[in-house]
Amino acid sequence: LMLNFSGVSNMFLNGLEQIKHNNIANIIQTLALFFTLCFMIFVKGQNNAQAYYLALLVGYSLNFIYSFVILRKLIFPIQKSPFLQTVKEILNYGFIVQAGNLIQLLNYRLSYYFLDYFFNHFINCRD
Repeated sequence: LMLNFSGVSNMFLNGLEQIKHNNIANIIQTLALFFTLCFMIFVKGQNNAQAYYLALLVGYSLNFIYSFVILRKLIFPIQKSPFLQTVKEILNYGFIVQAGNLIQLLNYRLSYYFLDYFFNHFINCRD
């Protein structure tokens, strides 16, 4: 689960062209994995798969936390805009989308009638 969260947050960082922060997150992940694994093996004396899974969890978690902090600053800046202007833009874009849907529906209907006419005309000419 943490692998997915850190992977998605890294993809968002790449998509926002924050390559430096993506590289830092990956370095943090690798260093956390290394140090956690060294701690588990040399200090705790656990050299089994569970120690490796714990090290992976720590690495992916730190990667996700760092990426989330950076993304929160980039994606969610709080900007207040006038309420009426926002409602006007929503209605304008909504109308454009609905008009496009209506035109697409009429296009499908028109294509159906053209196909019906020409297909029947073609069948009748062959008989």
